Amino acid sequence: MWVLSTNAPLPERKNRIARFILKHYAPADFKYGFHLKRYNESTYTPVIRKKIRELNVSNKEHYTVYLPSFGDKNLIKTFKKFKDTKWEIFSNHTTKTLFSENIFLMPTDHDAFI
Repeated sequence: MWVLSTNAPLPERKNRIARFILKHYAPADFKYGFHLKRYNESTYTPVIRKKIRELNVSNKEHYTVYLPSFGDKNLIKTFKKFKDTKWEIFSNHTTKTLFSENIFLMPTDHDAFI
């Protein structure tokens, strides 16, 4: 597991309880990890569709957000704090597009998201 790999970065302060949980939470004979950087042969980059990886990326001066585990009110409250940043939030919890200050909240839509 990459978190337990000797090559993985460690926090400045050790937490013995967290390390114990990581070692014993889900025991397995084969361990794999996902991270943006490959720390060893068992670490893989995030699973991102080929279509997404091959896009021509452009800066449209906003951040795109998809956090389906969080409710709309919580997301709006959090992202409104960053007043100088524009956010486009895709949500499974809404059926219509809403605009509030620096936030566009819109229903999850495959094509619009890509």
